[in-house]
Amino acid sequence: MVARYGGEEFAVMLPETTAQQALDIADRIRDYIADQKPDDFNGEPLPSITISLGVAESTVGMDLESLMHEADSAMYRAKQKGKNCVSL
Repeated sequence: MVARYGGEEFAVMLPETTAQQALDIADRIRDYIADQKPDDFNGEPLPSITISLGVAESTVGMDLESLMHEADSAMYRAKQKGKNCVSL
């Protein structure tokens, strides 16, 4: 499931997925977006698009608020690394 979570943030829920599998998926999403070559309506190239992704894994007994907090913290760690990367 993909949902908007804030102004410029999205959440991707991956049930029955390990943290390593989620990291791999997040990195593939990051690669896909980095490979896009957007242009304006006149065909002029626009700056490249970057994305920072945070990955969190739910543990037994963890509530949704805690999971989202973990994912949000991981996303900010990715941004601190220099953006356009993935962090757990």
